[in-house]
Amino acid sequence: MMKPAKLLIMSAALVLFAACDNKNSGSTEPPVTKTIESLLDIIDAANGKPLQEVSTGRPVRLVLELKNLTDKTLTLDFSTGKQYDFEVHDSNNQLIWTWSRGKAFIQASTKIILVFSQNYIVG
Repeated sequence: MMKPAKLLIMSAALVLFAACDNKNSGSTEPPVTKTIESLLDIIDAANGKPLQEVSTGRPVRLVLELKNLTDKTLTLDFSTGKQYDFEVHDSNNQLIWTWSRGKAFIQASTKIILVFSQNYIVG
């Protein structure tokens, strides 16, 4: 067995938030990590059931959901088309897979708009 699902959640969220340009920088607003909740579901590709752990060679579907915790619309700006990433680490915290490796992304500004009453789902 490989890494617990919790490590994957942390990796996905950290990569997403590290990549975005927080519009709240330099203001009295809370940082983006305090205004957005993220949830990563790891789904067995064969039967559609949620998994807590994965093993080598087992196809999975990753679903990242972002929830706006504020009462206003939030905009996450990115300097490229890459708005998120997924990393898989083994039980020793060694990186063994990155979703974006070998992919090309548009070199243009992109954004995710999180309306306060809706969730944004990737996956």
